[in-house]
Amino acid sequence: MMPLHAQDPTSPSSPLRKKLDDLETKNLAFSIFPSYIATQFPAYRFSPHNQAISAVLSKVESGDINRLMIFMPPRHGKTMQVSEFFPSWYLGRNPENVKKLVELAELLSIPVIEWPRTRMNFPTENPLHLGFDPHPFICEADVILIIDLKRRNSFAMDK
Repeated sequence: MMPLHAQDPTSPSSPLRKKLDDLETKNLAFSIFPSYIATQFPAYRFSPHNQAISAVLSKVESGDINRLMIFMPPRHGKTMQVSEFFPSWYLGRNPENVKKLVELAELLSIPVIEWPRTRMNFPTENPLHLGFDPHPFICEADVILIIDLKRRNSFAMDK
């Protein structure tokens, strides 16, 4: 016989309650940028300046801001928020923008390599997706278009 608390859907240990909590967390993360960060990286520290960045990036996603520059010293969390968490949250909320990238690649027959792996959301099943390592293609490429490159020596030929 099942324990009484397992049968009660309002019990914290109930499987139904856990599924509802998970669904609520996912919905919150989908809706609110700081909640998304918290689900992706629970140890992330939200200092006042990180909260301000989150608020401004939420306005970028909503269309209230269409141009943004953020200037901060290194190691203050801006790269993690702006370059890692925001693109995936934004594209999850605006999947039509992934379609635009796919349309551009298909229109111009441009192969896409995602590097590092956390940057874009180009569909891996698309024939133009060449994987996650650019180095085998660098020497043979006629033209390389780099979008959102963070490190200066990322494409060093000696790698």
